[in-house]
Amino acid sequence: MVGRTLRAAALGALCLSALGAGACRTAAPEAAPCPAARIVVLGSSTAEGAGASEAQYAWVSRYRRAVAASAPGMEVVNLAKGGYTTFHLAPTAARPPAGRTPPDTARNITRALALRPSAVVVNLPSNDTASRQPPAETLANYRAIAAA
Repeated sequence: MVGRTLRAAALGALCLSALGAGACRTAAPEAAPCPAARIVVLGSSTAEGAGASEAQYAWVSRYRRAVAASAPGMEVVNLAKGGYTTFHLAPTAARPPAGRTPPDTARNITRALALRPSAVVVNLPSNDTASRQPPAETLANYRAIAAA
């Protein structure tokens, strides 16, 4: 089960590591510097921890422990929630097509970037497909998330 969960996470993850530089850009020179010690995870049930026999075995919990062991002081923040699609994670200003879910401002890319992370991991293995969302909409949402 763990191997399958980790493979699903890897297949569904869009790691926006380029945000290391982009997430910390600011027009105001007096703004606080970006901490290089934070990774934010966005996603659905797999990232939230569903399917793990215990919370400690969920991939984000395991990743958090691995990061702590190799990079003390590095924080992993998990904003994932079961059932989420790319529409939930889209930037706050995004306007989804009629009938689609609006962005969740407490758990979307805009909120993640407000935490000034050095990286963001997006883990959405299957909900867009399961809800019969057209691939073009999913790709457009990923582009909007990456461009935020």
